Amino acid sequence: MGSAHPLNAPYQSIATHDGWVNVGAANQANWLGMLEVIEAEHLGENEKFSNNVNRMEHRAELIEELEAVFKTRSTDTWVELLNEAGIPAGPILDVRQMHQDEQAQSRYMVTEVEHPVAGTVKTLGAPVKFHGTPGGVNRAAPLLGQHSVEVLLEIGYRQSEIDQLVADKIVG
Repeated sequence: MGSAHPLNAPYQSIATHDGWVNVGAANQANWLGMLEVIEAEHLGENEKFSNNVNRMEHRAELIEELEAVFKTRSTDTWVELLNEAGIPAGPILDVRQMHQDEQAQSRYMVTEVEHPVAGTVKTLGAPVKFHGTPGGVNRAAPLLGQHSVEVLLEIGYRQSEIDQLVADKIVG
């Protein structure tokens, strides 16, 4: 199904002239509103697309029809038009674009950490933010086995037992 929602259509990414837009026309009001914005009201009159059950059944054909329209304009244009009309939509960004995105930056979704081998690297921040109990990413993912000895000591292994596991190459 790719990016498609399993219960609603269209609720997925759709190709544009210069990229992709994720559209959330998950209910009948948003579906009809989207058709008005993209000037494709005729699709709402087609029995295959008249309601969500039919749109789900004919999703491949629906997306083909929508992409023919969406490919006539840029992602930014479609996002602006759809959002102005209250239709959920957003651009699909590549990693470089995401790292530069104003919203991603303001939500601390890109953070820098020190990696023991690679040095300073950018990584994803914590997606959920809590007021009063802030969390975050403050170190890089560990190397394979980096904390094995620490964990084994914490759960009660004696140092001599750990030394034997290391010698037997069971623990790195």
